[in-house]
This record gives sequence, structure tokens and C-alpha cells, in this order.
Amino acid sequence: MPHNLYTYVPKKNTLETEGLYGPSGDSEENLAKRYGWRAGSTDKMDILNWLESTAPGRSHAVSVLTEPIPEDIDGRLGEFRDSSAMVTLPSYRELLAAGAVVPPLYRSNTDGAGMLPRKRISYRPIQWEKARKSFDGLAFKNIPHYLLVTKDGAIPPHLLLAIAIAGAKNG
Repeated sequence: MPHNLYTYVPKKNTLETEGLYGPSGDSEENLAKRYGWRAGSTDKMDILNWLESTAPGRSHAVSVLTEPIPEDIDGRLGEFRDSSAMVTLPSYRELLAAGAVVPPLYRSNTDGAGMLPRKRISYRPIQWEKARKSFDGLAFKNIPHYLLVTKDGAIPPHLLLAIAIAGAKNG
């Protein structure tokens, strides 16, 4: 049975018209906030070039988790979840078959080794406690996540399974 993937985006977004895009589709201002200090620049092209130097295709990649951020997570991750909209995506295999993403698939630097190419995604339960114990400014540093390189810069809207305001309570 295929597993869904999850990502988080600003509540105000263009998912329904532009789909889910990677850094190359983002504004210079947003890129500077997210990557400027690591890239050593606030210029969009400098940041995109830096991203590509860390892993080929990264400037067109979207970051995904294998499960939603839990409701009981606190601190920075909880704030991030609650200030975002959660997007549910089909499995990596389904996205590949639809032509929305292309190899390589990367796993995050949970061991400090940078972006690691992978052939498949592991769906082992995420150890959310690691994030609580060792936050150092990179919210997902110790949370396994994957980067899916998009074929045309974005995953089209029709492939997005669900868009929900994260942290919203039913009832």
C-alpha cells in the first residue's frame, strides 16, 4: 500500500493555481529568510546556486515528511505546524509515475552528512523526541525528511491530495 507524503507551506499560498513549487519558484524575500544566512547572500540567484551546490536539483526540490507533525509537539516545530497549511501528497512512486518528480531523491542531513541520494523512502516512525532535544535553529535537523526534485519546478495542483490548515481542530 502506498504511503502519503506531507509538507507544510504558508497559509496564504498559490497551491490551487501554481501547485507545490521548490525554492526556484519562491520570492527573493522568502529565500533570503530561509537560506540567506547559510548561502551567505540574500540574492535569489546566489541562493539558488548555493542550493544546487549542496545537491543537484535542490533548487527545484520540495521537502516532504513521511508523517504529519504530531499535534502534541511543542516549541518551534509546533509553532511552525500551527502557522502553516499541511499538504498531503501521493507516494514518491506515484509522483514519479505521474512525471511530476525525477530522480535523484535525497534524504536530509539527519547525521550531519548533507543530502544523501536514496532510491526509496523509509516509512519508519519518526522519532519526534530528537527534534525536541536538539533544536539549534534548523527546525528539521534531526527529523528525517526527503527532497523530491520536481520535473518542471512544481508538483501540479491536480496531484495534491489535500490541503489543510495545520493545527486546526475539528468540531
